[in-house]
Amino acid sequence: MGEVWLGYALRSAGRTREALAALRRAVEHDPDDLAVYADIAGTLADHGRLDEALRWIERALARNPSFDCAVHTAHRLRFQRDGEVRHLVALADFVRDHPDDSHEHGDLAECCRGRPWLGQVTPAPPATGTAATVGRPGTGPADGSEPTVAARLTSPPSAEAARRLRQLAHPAWPHPPAAYDAAVGLATLDLADLLGLLAHPPETPQTALGRVLAGQDPALWLRCVQVWTCLGLLHHRTDEPWPDSTRRRVLVELAHEVPEVAEAALFALVTAAWVDPSVRTDVAALVTERLAAVATAVRHHPVPTAASLAHLALATPDLDPETIATARTLAGVTVRKRRGATRALRALLRRLLRRSA
Repeated sequence: MGEVWLGYALRSAGRTREALAALRRAVEHDPDDLAVYADIAGTLADHGRLDEALRWIERALARNPSFDCAVHTAHRLRFQRDGEVRHLVALADFVRDHPDDSHEHGDLAECCRGRPWLGQVTPAPPATGTAATVGRPGTGPADGSEPTVAARLTSPPSAEAARRLRQLAHPAWPHPPAAYDAAVGLATLDLADLLGLLAHPPETPQTALGRVLAGQDPALWLRCVQVWTCLGLLHHRTDEPWPDSTRRRVLVELAHEVPEVAEAALFALVTAAWVDPSVRTDVAALVTERLAAVATAVRHHPVPTAASLAHLALATPDLDPETIATARTLAGVTVRKRRGATRALRALLRRLLRRSA
């Protein structure tokens, strides 16, 4: 323990080489203290020595493949190496399946922080209308079943629904499973209220967050309303099996029929895939279909949502390599064009987080 604490002290003092030497000596004293392996790997990675860091963490996993500190560090470093979301999904699965870890870890949140859809909303595309007037309203299905979702986006939400949404909506979250958990606050709202929030977004809250959004980017508040309402839909009638559930049907219809809400609905579906492995194949197919349509469209005309949708695809579990490559191409092209907008959003989020603290 003396070598461990010496290593920590030296690392805090910026004496990295000496800190690593002390931590290596600690491993020699006790090769089974795998937390020290994780500390060495993390220190190496922080100083650009990622290959060495990965070798250390693989040594730890070889001794105990389920040791929590090693697993968290390994997935974080693998994500740093190649940027593939599968590492973060695997980490989220591990967290869900091991609720009794030795202590709280922040690796998943650290990897998702500031990344489009993994930890925050993307800039909203130019508005083309309102959710209540877009889609294919009409008279509803001929079989007498419930009318399509777009046709029902008419009634305003209750005051209670608006209050809950104002308390919850935010442009950033730690990671998709955390966003899902937070949205449970909307679980008891009925479907009419949830759809009403999309058709009639409530005013910004009288908080530091609300004042900044109202004054600097009202469109971002609308985006927040859409995202969190769709996350709330994931908690609607969770007793229903996913394939024929109301929550799946409504979110899929929103993604197809209401352009202004489509990305928020798709993000909710992607979030469902993060928290429930059994729906991943279904959600990956839905995202792949949507991305393929956009990839075809951009060959003929600009698609304002292309970048955001590409980042959403890159956040989707179990996407096939070809679709990932397409998403990376779309995201790369559009990121260069929208770099200024992305920087502006990040700066705004930093201000929001400071003022809301």
